[in-house]
Amino acid sequence: MAGFQKFTSLPAFPVSTAAEARRLIDLRTPNVIGVDEAQFFGDWMADLVTELLERSAGGDLTIIAAGLDMDAWRRPFGIMPKLLSLADEVKKETAICFQCSKPAIFSQKLGDSQKQIEVGDADIYEAHCRLCHTLPKTN
Repeated sequence: MAGFQKFTSLPAFPVSTAAEARRLIDLRTPNVIGVDEAQFFGDWMADLVTELLERSAGGDLTIIAAGLDMDAWRRPFGIMPKLLSLADEVKKETAICFQCSKPAIFSQKLGDSQKQIEVGDADIYEAHCRLCHTLPKTN
């Protein structure tokens, strides 16, 4: 099929501590590390990324981190500001606003929950643009 590439599925390895991550990295010696939902990790992850970037100053390791940069109250979320400041390159992706279909950069909280971290999907959050987003109650 012209124009299509075959992609190989890569395993995911959940980690909860820097020590777990270091052991896994030493065992597997990856050239690419992906961190998803980075906003939920503690400062140890930002410190580990700094350590890994310094260790591989020759450019033999690529780290890709994805996460929300702001919470529903438009405040910096978790370690994302620190990761953004460490990055050689930042690409900010947008969703489509549930209200008007413009590019959306905010998470709109549905309902009255004041929790910053609440696991859910379309039942709890919608993507909204700057004009359609309303701040939830202050927590």
